[in-house]
Amino acid sequence: MGKLGVSVPAANKLTILIADDHAVMRQGIRTILEAREGWCVCAEAATGDEAVTLARRHKPDVVVLDYKMPGKNSISAAKLILKSFPDLPILFFTLDNSKTLVRRIFAEGGRGFLLKEDAGGELVTAVQTLSEGKLYVSPKIQAGLLDDITTSPSPILSEVTLNERLTPRQTEILTLVALGHHSKDIAQRLELTVKTVEAHRANIRTILGLHNTADLTRYYMSSELSQ
Repeated sequence: MGKLGVSVPAANKLTILIADDHAVMRQGIRTILEAREGWCVCAEAATGDEAVTLARRHKPDVVVLDYKMPGKNSISAAKLILKSFPDLPILFFTLDNSKTLVRRIFAEGGRGFLLKEDAGGELVTAVQTLSEGKLYVSPKIQAGLLDDITTSPSPILSEVTLNERLTPRQTEILTLVALGHHSKDIAQRLELTVKTVEAHRANIRTILGLHNTADLTRYYMSSELSQ
């Protein structure tokens, strides 16, 4: 390992770049991730600038990026990384559970949002989810967003009804899709048939001009709906 925390991965491994200014935290993350067979931490960065340099050098499969970093801030570092590798999934790692921050991170191109308090049980799941081309949000943030659509009167439904793009029912379904629920789960939760849910999903994509579940999720996370 070099002075920037560089490792040489074996072929065909899932490679991960860790960026956090605390060495103990980086070691803890490395230990959790490398316990998974076929995964390798290819480099560790202690600043935003190092994260950009090492991402360009090693071209990792996933980046785990602390939201608050010394030097170049994490959002700026992520933008530079994504400028070089637009499809590289970045998992932001933070103590802040603000839904406004979630919205900002997804708007800037992040693919995942993991609370540090959830790391022990969720870090592997989060990285695996991003490596499969999906988006990830910590369970506690998901629970808060679900509370928004089950509380009456709902600020989410009011916002959508006012702009008249989606019906309240479509907004409920969009929220559940964005939080990772499948059509069967949504149907059970809302007491609908799976066929009806699928029809709503198709209509939502048409109305918003989107093509797939990833697009719906990114739209939701970067819109006013998730505030």
